[in-house]
Amino acid sequence: MSEARMMTQNSTEQTRILIVDDHAIIRAGLASLLQPRWTICGEAANVEEAIDRVEELKPDVVVLGVSSHNSFSRTNARTNKSQ
Repeated sequence: MSEARMMTQNSTEQTRILIVDDHAIIRAGLASLLQPRWTICGEAANVEEAIDRVEELKPDVVVLGVSSHNSFSRTNARTNKSQ
């Protein structure tokens, strides 16, 4: 989210977060910690699903699990090679 958007964001508009982790219990725990201050707009269990959710939901922030980071790097490399 740009700095200008953060500064103009009013109190009724919450930051929309997508949570990505391969463990459902971790996603649920993060969601319970982040709500109600922020809006959880979606969850994904893997990087491929996360990419689809980002395109669909347009979250402000993506919280990416550590083990998902390695998968993201491999997926990104495959995507770049195919373009």
